Amino acid sequence: MGIALVTALSGMLCAAEADLPTVVAIAGGGTVETWALTITAKGQPVGSRRSEALAALFRFYDINDDQRLDQSEAVEIASPAGLRQLPLGRLLPTMVKRPSSIDRNEDGVLMQEEFQAYYMASSQAGLWVTCDVTPRTAEMNHALLRAMQIEPGDSIDQEHIQMAMARLATLDTNADELISPGEILSGHIYPGITPMRMVSGRDAAVDSIRNLSVTRRSATADDHRWSIDLDQADVVLNSHSKSTSVRLHLAEADASRAEVALNDLVSQFVSGAGDDDELKLSEVAGMQNQVDLQQLIPLADRNRDDILSAQEFDQWQAVVRAYVRSVVVVTILDFEQNLFTGLDGNFDGSLSSQELADAWQTWSQDGVVRGGKFLPAELPRQLRILVSHGPCQQLLDQGSSEGPPWFQAMDRNRDGRISRDEFPASSDIFTNMDRDGDGYLSLKDVAAAMEDDR
Repeated sequence: MGIALVTALSGMLCAAEADLPTVVAIAGGGTVETWALTITAKGQPVGSRRSEALAALFRFYDINDDQRLDQSEAVEIASPAGLRQLPLGRLLPTMVKRPSSIDRNEDGVLMQEEFQAYYMASSQAGLWVTCDVTPRTAEMNHALLRAMQIEPGDSIDQEHIQMAMARLATLDTNADELISPGEILSGHIYPGITPMRMVSGRDAAVDSIRNLSVTRRSATADDHRWSIDLDQADVVLNSHSKSTSVRLHLAEADASRAEVALNDLVSQFVSGAGDDDELKLSEVAGMQNQVDLQQLIPLADRNRDDILSAQEFDQWQAVVRAYVRSVVVVTILDFEQNLFTGLDGNFDGSLSSQELADAWQTWSQDGVVRGGKFLPAELPRQLRILVSHGPCQQLLDQGSSEGPPWFQAMDRNRDGRISRDEFPASSDIFTNMDRDGDGYLSLKDVAAAMEDDR
């Protein structure tokens, strides 16, 4: 059975393709499963932000505000390749001479439609799809089985799995009540990769992920419909089949990378500008950040007088923020048949005591335990998908903590409950608060104890 993910991001494509979803498909023979993912921001299609970003750039070059660019207003423009680097914190794109092809009707004047068409074809504002296969899955599975003292094909029952999980729990060398991949497989960094393989265009294919292809087509009635809004909190979507387990979460964006770089540029401008809040190209030689300033001034100098005013710099910052804001990233991680990932239900990169306790149920549902046999080869393929408003370095799902501040502070491993080792007070107080007697303080336990104290 194959799998496909349909990413419906209307408005992110060029005009002829604006209403076509982007389809990420993994072929595998037999029936193909599809998920239609619609992404919005404040209820509006995220594709509109791409047009907004390019409109901001057009207005920046349109000095006389007549909604057209003549030869003097756009002799040089920011390179599309350079614009692609803005969300990554590289804020000084090179300037290139305006290509003749941008003026489609050859009248010597650029209208906003011509300007946007040029950048839409090459700047990749809007949707980014990155993907890759995570490393060391076979090694991780081997180390996990060795730690559990179970072999493929072994006769197994719930008691055996419980004993195997107890063995895993002894690997908690840092006593944080979580089993990390590095505690199972020494030196393993999980997930071990930051996908940089960009997938774009119609009928593009990426062979590194076992016949992964990215195409654009209309959604069909057979698609599973998934919808998320970038302004929602704690979005998690799950889908399981015999062949594939898909988990999607909305990740926190690393907009700070661009913001930190922008703040650094502001500091450079302030330190170099005089009392008139202007930075003259003729005066930057010998300054500490000479190279950066020599790139910044031609880039943000709207009137091309070799003097960067505070107003011009503010206007360029608005362009940068609009462009960074326009980028939505879909990251696809293929963990193949990784047993650790299959157990890590919340995809935080560690196994909690609850996830270990749930192992029998998890593996029974996934077909790993069937007919009294342990069959790791039956584990569905594990795909993890992240959607972020901008590039995201933290691929694992950090989620958000619940409860009062003191509860969150005690919950060192962020599993949503407090163990006896995490609780700083006496055992008697802990036992009194643990209303269900499971050895942990949940928010429900805490609420009941507080109610009794009133």
